[in-house]
Amino acid sequence: MKTEINNIPSVIWNGKSDRVIIAVHGKLSSKTDMPIQLLAEAAEEKGIQVLSFDFPKHGERQNSKESFDVFQCTKELNTVYEYVENKWSEIYLFANSIGAYFSLIALRDKPVKKALFLSPLVNMQTMLNIMMKTDGITEERLCREKNIQSSFGEMLNWDYYEFVKKNPITKWNTPTYILCGKNDFVVPYSTVSDFCDKFGADAEVSESSEHWFHTDEDLKILKDWFKRNI
Repeated sequence: MKTEINNIPSVIWNGKSDRVIIAVHGKLSSKTDMPIQLLAEAAEEKGIQVLSFDFPKHGERQNSKESFDVFQCTKELNTVYEYVENKWSEIYLFANSIGAYFSLIALRDKPVKKALFLSPLVNMQTMLNIMMKTDGITEERLCREKNIQSSFGEMLNWDYYEFVKKNPITKWNTPTYILCGKNDFVVPYSTVSDFCDKFGADAEVSESSEHWFHTDEDLKILKDWFKRNI
Protein backbone atom coordinates (compact mmCIF):
# COMPACT_ATOMS: atom_id res chain seq x y z
CA MET A 1 0.00 0.00 0.00
CA LYS A 2 1.41 3.38 -1.02
CA THR A 3 1.23 6.21 1.49
CA GLU A 4 3.03 9.42 2.50
CA ILE A 5 4.63 10.33 5.80
CA ASN A 6 4.99 14.10 6.02
CA ASN A 7 5.28 14.21 2.20
CA ILE A 8 7.79 11.33 2.16
CA PRO A 9 6.64 8.70 -0.40
CA SER A 10 6.37 5.39 1.41
CA VAL A 11 5.11 1.84 1.00
CA ILE A 12 3.58 -0.44 3.63
CA TRP A 13 4.04 -4.08 2.66
CA ASN A 14 2.01 -7.13 3.79
CA GLY A 15 -1.14 -7.61 5.82
CA LYS A 16 -1.97 -5.93 9.11
CA SER A 17 0.32 -6.80 12.01
CA ASP A 18 1.47 -5.36 15.32
CA ARG A 19 5.09 -5.81 14.15
CA VAL A 20 6.89 -3.80 11.47
CA ILE A 21 10.35 -3.53 9.90
CA ILE A 22 11.51 -0.05 8.90
CA ALA A 23 13.44 -0.56 5.63
CA VAL A 24 16.15 2.00 4.86
CA HIS A 25 17.59 1.94 1.35
CA GLY A 26 21.11 2.92 0.29
CA LYS A 27 22.50 5.27 -2.31
CA LEU A 28 21.17 4.97 -5.89
CA SER A 29 18.34 2.80 -4.62
CA SER A 30 14.71 3.24 -3.59
CA LYS A 31 11.89 2.07 -1.35
CA THR A 32 10.98 -0.73 -3.79
CA ASP A 33 14.41 -2.07 -4.72
CA MET A 34 15.05 -5.82 -4.91
CA PRO A 35 16.52 -6.25 -1.40
CA ILE A 36 13.44 -4.59 0.09
CA GLN A 37 11.14 -6.74 -2.05
CA LEU A 38 12.89 -9.86 -0.77
CA LEU A 39 12.70 -8.50 2.78
CA ALA A 40 8.95 -8.00 2.42
CA GLU A 41 8.47 -11.55 1.09
CA ALA A 42 10.40 -13.08 3.99
CA ALA A 43 8.65 -10.85 6.53
CA GLU A 44 5.23 -11.83 5.19
CA GLU A 45 5.96 -15.46 6.04
CA LYS A 46 6.56 -14.37 9.66
CA GLY A 47 3.47 -12.15 9.81
CA ILE A 48 5.46 -8.92 9.89
CA GLN A 49 4.83 -5.75 7.90
CA VAL A 50 7.53 -3.66 6.23
CA LEU A 51 7.55 0.12 5.82
CA SER A 52 9.94 1.52 3.23
CA PHE A 53 10.38 5.09 2.02
CA ASP A 54 12.37 7.21 -0.43
CA PHE A 55 15.18 9.49 0.69
CA PRO A 56 15.75 12.79 -1.20
CA LYS A 57 17.10 12.37 -4.77
CA HIS A 58 15.90 8.76 -4.86
CA GLY A 59 12.83 6.87 -6.08
CA GLU A 60 9.87 9.20 -6.44
CA ARG A 61 11.98 12.08 -5.10
CA GLN A 62 14.58 12.36 -7.86
CA ASN A 63 13.85 16.06 -8.23
CA SER A 64 13.42 16.92 -4.56
CA LYS A 65 14.98 20.13 -3.29
CA GLU A 66 16.21 18.40 -0.12
CA SER A 67 19.74 16.96 0.00
CA PHE A 68 20.77 13.34 0.38
CA ASP A 69 23.04 13.86 3.36
CA VAL A 70 23.31 12.90 7.01
CA PHE A 71 21.50 16.01 8.19
CA GLN A 72 18.36 15.60 6.07
CA CYS A 73 18.26 11.81 6.00
CA THR A 74 18.52 11.36 9.77
CA LYS A 75 15.80 13.98 10.21
CA GLU A 76 13.52 12.07 7.85
CA LEU A 77 14.34 8.74 9.45
CA ASN A 78 13.27 10.16 12.80
CA THR A 79 10.04 11.36 11.20
CA VAL A 80 9.37 7.85 9.89
CA TYR A 81 10.17 6.31 13.27
CA GLU A 82 7.75 8.65 15.05
CA TYR A 83 5.04 7.62 12.58
CA VAL A 84 5.79 3.94 13.13
CA GLU A 85 5.94 3.99 16.93
CA ASN A 86 2.37 5.28 17.07
CA LYS A 87 1.02 2.46 14.90
CA TRP A 88 3.02 -0.70 15.70
CA SER A 89 4.01 -2.23 19.04
CA GLU A 90 7.23 -3.94 17.87
CA ILE A 91 9.72 -2.17 15.61
CA TYR A 92 12.54 -3.84 13.67
CA LEU A 93 15.06 -2.34 11.25
CA PHE A 94 16.61 -3.25 7.91
CA ALA A 95 19.23 -0.89 6.47
CA ASN A 96 21.41 -1.13 3.37
CA SER A 97 24.86 0.47 2.86
CA ILE A 98 24.82 4.17 3.82
CA GLY A 99 21.29 3.63 5.10
CA ALA A 100 22.90 1.76 7.99
CA TYR A 101 25.01 4.80 8.86
CA PHE A 102 21.96 7.07 8.83
CA SER A 103 20.16 4.56 11.06
CA LEU A 104 23.03 4.33 13.55
CA ILE A 105 22.93 8.10 13.94
CA ALA A 106 19.16 8.63 13.94
CA LEU A 107 17.95 5.62 15.92
CA ARG A 108 20.68 5.03 18.49
CA ASP A 109 18.38 6.12 21.33
CA LYS A 110 15.21 4.51 19.93
CA PRO A 111 13.74 1.15 20.98
CA VAL A 112 14.40 -1.22 18.06
CA LYS A 113 13.94 -4.95 18.69
CA LYS A 114 16.41 -6.22 16.06
CA ALA A 115 18.43 -4.75 13.18
CA LEU A 116 19.48 -6.37 9.91
CA PHE A 117 22.28 -4.59 8.01
CA LEU A 118 23.30 -5.34 4.43
CA SER A 119 26.78 -4.18 3.33
CA PRO A 120 26.61 -1.57 6.08
CA LEU A 121 28.67 1.58 6.14
CA VAL A 122 29.24 1.48 9.91
CA ASN A 123 32.21 3.85 10.04
CA MET A 124 31.80 6.96 7.91
CA GLN A 125 34.98 8.51 9.34
CA THR A 126 37.08 5.68 7.91
CA MET A 127 35.35 5.97 4.53
CA LEU A 128 35.98 9.71 4.29
CA ASN A 129 39.58 9.33 5.45
CA ILE A 130 40.25 6.76 2.72
CA MET A 131 38.80 9.05 0.07
CA MET A 132 40.78 12.04 1.28
CA LYS A 133 44.05 10.14 1.63
CA THR A 134 43.68 8.65 -1.86
CA ASP A 135 43.18 12.11 -3.35
CA GLY A 136 45.80 13.80 -1.16
CA ILE A 137 43.22 16.07 0.48
CA THR A 138 44.02 17.34 3.97
CA GLU A 139 41.57 18.46 6.64
CA GLU A 140 43.03 21.95 6.39
CA ARG A 141 42.34 22.14 2.68
CA LEU A 142 38.80 20.80 3.03
CA CYS A 143 38.13 23.30 5.82
CA ARG A 144 39.43 26.12 3.64
CA GLU A 145 37.67 25.17 0.38
CA LYS A 146 34.50 23.71 1.99
CA ASN A 147 33.65 21.51 -1.02
CA ILE A 148 36.05 19.34 -3.06
CA GLN A 149 35.12 16.87 -5.78
CA SER A 150 36.84 13.53 -5.12
CA SER A 151 38.05 11.00 -7.66
CA PHE A 152 35.42 8.61 -6.24
CA GLY A 153 32.68 10.73 -7.75
CA GLU A 154 31.64 12.06 -4.33
CA MET A 155 31.64 15.70 -3.29
CA LEU A 156 33.56 16.07 -0.04
CA ASN A 157 31.95 18.67 2.21
CA TRP A 158 33.53 20.23 5.29
CA ASP A 159 30.31 20.50 7.32
CA TYR A 160 29.56 16.84 6.64
CA TYR A 161 33.12 15.81 7.51
CA GLU A 162 33.09 17.83 10.71
CA PHE A 163 29.76 16.30 11.79
CA VAL A 164 31.03 12.77 11.17
CA LYS A 165 34.22 13.46 13.10
CA LYS A 166 32.35 14.90 16.09
CA ASN A 167 29.67 12.17 16.12
CA PRO A 168 31.32 8.74 16.11
CA ILE A 169 29.11 5.71 16.69
CA THR A 170 29.56 5.08 20.40
CA LYS A 171 26.11 3.74 21.30
CA TRP A 172 24.07 0.95 19.69
CA ASN A 173 22.13 -1.40 21.93
CA THR A 174 20.02 -3.17 19.30
CA PRO A 175 20.81 -6.85 18.54
CA THR A 176 22.24 -6.63 15.03
CA TYR A 177 22.84 -9.14 12.24
CA ILE A 178 25.02 -8.22 9.27
CA LEU A 179 25.45 -9.67 5.79
CA CYS A 180 28.35 -8.41 3.69
CA GLY A 181 30.40 -9.51 0.69
CA LYS A 182 33.98 -10.73 0.86
CA ASN A 183 34.73 -8.69 -2.27
CA ASP A 184 33.19 -5.46 -0.95
CA PHE A 185 35.65 -2.73 -1.96
CA VAL A 186 33.33 0.07 -0.77
CA VAL A 187 33.15 -0.88 2.92
CA PRO A 188 36.34 -2.39 4.39
CA TYR A 189 35.51 -5.58 6.33
CA SER A 190 37.76 -4.34 9.14
CA THR A 191 35.17 -1.67 9.95
CA VAL A 192 32.41 -4.28 10.09
CA SER A 193 34.55 -6.54 12.28
CA ASP A 194 35.34 -3.65 14.63
CA PHE A 195 31.64 -2.80 14.87
CA CYS A 196 30.80 -6.42 15.72
CA ASP A 197 33.47 -6.53 18.42
CA LYS A 198 32.29 -3.27 19.92
CA PHE A 199 28.54 -3.85 19.87
CA GLY A 200 28.23 -7.64 19.84
CA ALA A 201 26.78 -7.83 16.35
CA ASP A 202 26.82 -11.01 14.25
CA ALA A 203 28.34 -10.86 10.77
CA GLU A 204 27.98 -13.33 7.91
CA VAL A 205 30.27 -12.99 4.89
CA SER A 206 29.22 -14.05 1.40
CA GLU A 207 32.36 -15.35 -0.30
CA SER A 208 31.12 -14.51 -3.81
CA SER A 209 29.50 -11.11 -3.23
CA GLU A 210 30.62 -7.51 -3.60
CA HIS A 211 29.06 -4.39 -2.04
CA TRP A 212 25.88 -4.47 -4.13
CA PHE A 213 23.92 -7.71 -3.79
CA HIS A 214 22.41 -7.91 -7.26
CA THR A 215 23.33 -11.16 -9.07
CA ASP A 216 21.05 -14.19 -8.96
CA GLU A 217 23.45 -15.86 -6.54
CA ASP A 218 23.63 -12.72 -4.36
CA LEU A 219 19.85 -12.50 -4.16
CA LYS A 220 19.49 -16.16 -3.24
CA ILE A 221 22.03 -15.67 -0.44
CA LEU A 222 20.17 -12.56 0.72
CA LYS A 223 16.80 -14.32 0.61
CA ASP A 224 18.10 -17.23 2.69
CA TRP A 225 19.71 -14.81 5.16
CA PHE A 226 16.41 -12.97 5.61
CA LYS A 227 14.59 -16.24 6.30
CA ARG A 228 17.10 -17.20 8.98
CA ASN A 229 17.29 -13.83 10.71
CA ILE A 230 13.90 -12.11 10.58
